[in-house]
Amino acid sequence: ERKTIAIDASRNYKFVELGIMIASAYDSLKKVFRRARPFEHNSKDYSVVHPAISPNGELLAFSSNMPRGQGGSDIYICRKTKDGHWSRPQNAGSTINTDGEEVFPSWLNNETLCFSSDGHDGLGGLDVFRAVRYSKTNSFPQPVNLDYPLNSSYDDVSLAINDSLNGVWLSSNRPASKAGDNIYYYRHSRAYIAVNVVESGNAVPLQGAAITIQSDHQTADAYTSEGGAYFSRIWPGEKYTITAAKEGFRPQTHT
Repeated sequence: ERKTIAIDASRNYKFVELGIMIASAYDSLKKVFRRARPFEHNSKDYSVVHPAISPNGELLAFSSNMPRGQGGSDIYICRKTKDGHWSRPQNAGSTINTDGEEVFPSWLNNETLCFSSDGHDGLGGLDVFRAVRYSKTNSFPQPVNLDYPLNSSYDDVSLAINDSLNGVWLSSNRPASKAGDNIYYYRHSRAYIAVNVVESGNAVPLQGAAITIQSDHQTADAYTSEGGAYFSRIWPGEKYTITAAKEGFRPQTHT
């Protein structure tokens, strides 16, 4: 069976470039902003999105696909001027930006920039990265992947830290009971594991025994210290397998 599909070519379809709006003059009684104005570096030719202001109010980071970038969307930074305006956007540089997508910047403090990227090495999709800005040169070193559990093989974006600095929110489309993007909260916590390797039968400590500790997202190799002890930090909630081995003894594995 053959079907004919008619397409209406009379309409002009156009992409709408996004811009940043700045709201001010907050009315505390009506709980509304009385005035909103466009960001001075918006453009009709490209998008300017995902604004993030540093805690001291001096730096504004945003993402844009403006021309002459590294490729895709890049992170740009403006500085607050003495007259209250924002300086000309400066590309955050090739250590931050790639030919992929760099989006959703946020500030952990006045110098530490976080953002999501699919151009740096990661776990897959968009991962969250962190880099500490060199204030004298206004440049950044190679960013650090924040790794699991904040990142996954899916898209992980929009990192935000809470006021007490001990937890973060982020959005991710990783599998969940509700499909699509969901908001996750991670509280900074510490968990440790202590292992003592001893000889079976007489409990004599075995110094120098090889220890392998492994989970779905972490593998570490080490040796027991004097007294047959091994101590390490681990991720809370992970399931770990520990193997101890030493020449002359049968290896033992525990979960």
